[in-house]
Amino acid sequence: MTAAPTRDASTAGAHASEPQPGACVRPPSLVGHVMRISLPVGVLAGLAEVAWSYLLPIFSDAWRAVLPTTAAGLLQFIAAAVATDALLALVGGCVLAGLMWLLVKVTRAKAESSWLRTTAGTLLLGSAACYLYLGWIMLFVLLPGERGTVGYQLVVWGGAAVLVVASLLVVVLLNRAGRRRWRGAPLATWCGAAAVLVLAAMPGFGRQRALAVGGPAIAPTPGRPRSNVVLVTLDTLRVDYLGCYGHPWIRTPVCDALAADGVAFDQAIAQAPSTAPSHASIFTSVYPFDHGTENGKPMVRGLVTLADVLRANGYETAAFTSSTTTRSINSGLQQGFDTYDDSLVAWSSLFARDEFQQLIFLYLIGIAHHSQVRGEVVSDRAIRWLDQRRTDRPFFAWLHYFDPHTPYGSPPPFRGTYAGKAADGLPMAADRERYAEDVSYADHQLGRFLGALRQRGLYDDTLILVASDHGEAFGEMHDGVSETRHGRYLYDTTQRVPLIVKPAGTRGMARRAGEQVELVDLAPTVLSLLRIDIPAQFVGKPLDELLDGRPFSYAARDAHAFNVIDVAASAGAGASGRALEPKAGQPVMFVQQLAVRTPQWKYITIPRVPRAELYDLVSDPHERRNQARSQRELTADLHARVTRFWDPAKDVNRDPRQRLAPSLLKQLQGLGYLGGEENAPENEGSQP
Repeated sequence: MTAAPTRDASTAGAHASEPQPGACVRPPSLVGHVMRISLPVGVLAGLAEVAWSYLLPIFSDAWRAVLPTTAAGLLQFIAAAVATDALLALVGGCVLAGLMWLLVKVTRAKAESSWLRTTAGTLLLGSAACYLYLGWIMLFVLLPGERGTVGYQLVVWGGAAVLVVASLLVVVLLNRAGRRRWRGAPLATWCGAAAVLVLAAMPGFGRQRALAVGGPAIAPTPGRPRSNVVLVTLDTLRVDYLGCYGHPWIRTPVCDALAADGVAFDQAIAQAPSTAPSHASIFTSVYPFDHGTENGKPMVRGLVTLADVLRANGYETAAFTSSTTTRSINSGLQQGFDTYDDSLVAWSSLFARDEFQQLIFLYLIGIAHHSQVRGEVVSDRAIRWLDQRRTDRPFFAWLHYFDPHTPYGSPPPFRGTYAGKAADGLPMAADRERYAEDVSYADHQLGRFLGALRQRGLYDDTLILVASDHGEAFGEMHDGVSETRHGRYLYDTTQRVPLIVKPAGTRGMARRAGEQVELVDLAPTVLSLLRIDIPAQFVGKPLDELLDGRPFSYAARDAHAFNVIDVAASAGAGASGRALEPKAGQPVMFVQQLAVRTPQWKYITIPRVPRAELYDLVSDPHERRNQARSQRELTADLHARVTRFWDPAKDVNRDPRQRLAPSLLKQLQGLGYLGGEENAPENEGSQP
């Protein structure tokens, strides 16, 4: 009888460990295989995000990411990205393992299930690649205006298809090469990602350009130790919605007390009716047509900011913002700040890099769809920073409270505080009551921070400035146009804003200033009070004289405001404000709107149309009667003054706010910008 063939022990052991023919693949084995693939794929995805963040400035000059400059910061950056994407990959791997297990049950797969392993590997690797590719392409690289075009669809979905096919080929090649290649995948992942990171960090590959977020070099001004500075901007706050400015029933004790300690300005004019361009004018002290900022479009490079100057003079600079309109990625406002906390995830400090986790991972899973965080978060972050900052340097802190902005609504106990208070027969009573609640809530949160300054003995010796970037309209009538919200018109409902300044070392001033000033005056005022040289770029004027109670040298100066709006392409000369508004599907053009304001007169024009409005602010402070036709000589004079700023080349047929990530576009639309404004509510009363 022929002897049975023999096998050595190692061969027998190897075969014994494999599933026998006819047996189904055990779920634990399949899960383990998927998990072994998931972890390195997630790690690679996270490290690829880090590398790409440094490389992106090569492709987009508008990129304004706040990137780490230290080894510790880079490690935290890597840890956050890797942890997030590894978690995402493991969750995806678990879901995929479950699907594979169901597939095994349905198909009764036998031991020879390499097709299952190939499918699992392809789906994991392909999903990670498509996640990165589609995320960055759709969020950052392609223009939203290209969505729906053949070219856009080809790039997006064609690229995804190529990545899936490439993933399949990689998995097949690895399977054919043997399982040992799979065991070495994690090590290969780490080595490859490390090489990419080293390449990304090299000068010339985008890192230097990405980190160059500061302005030109600034020579410090020698002098004595200087006071701390706090700038607070209460977004969308009307001048008449503070108790210290005469509102009959709203309660704003913090701002009222601050006005009692300093100077309240009655005629402060904002340079734009929306958040990003107005703030850019505050920090650069130049008009909007020079800094080029729009909501969703960052300011041009090369400008000096107030934070730049203060940091060059030894200040520790920090900012705590609260909306998508002030985020570093699409505003450039972080320039000059050592700390810029703009995260829209209230509980997150580690994930403050909104450009990555929020716009890809957190955005895709629905956490980061919000366009703002509450004032409580801003105050919490600022107070925490107060306790962690260096005490051997003066500080400059900017706190931005977005709460009065739409959508209105405050948490208890402020919710419902003013129900029934706006029973005056004027439009939008319910909105005005909710708006007032938001103002009181923001005032309370500001009080928490100012209280923290007092507790630490910092309040008295700190220069504090409180202002709004623009106001809000509630159905006011101007030359037959009902104005709601903000952003489109340049009337005083949005352009005249509150401004309170408490100089360091003072209390109980309780002074009013009735002279006309501008928000571009804030930066030179801060530097003048600190005895720091004012950059030649700044067009604003220091307000020292008004703070000291002396006559203002620039009292007769004009104030200016600017914005870009869409109008119906068919609008003719002299068209009314309502006729200029484009209807759905109607061709539009984007044109500049300019305003010049003297102590008595306000002139608004759209040179491209053309349209002219003139109001006597003394006899008609609510700007209801257009006197452009009856005051032709004055109209011509003011037109000549303001149109010297007009650049016809900037009147275009396409939206100048381009290269907006679709996610950013959605967030801005949620705030009422870029065509996303809520329908104006029906009038609840008549405007007198």
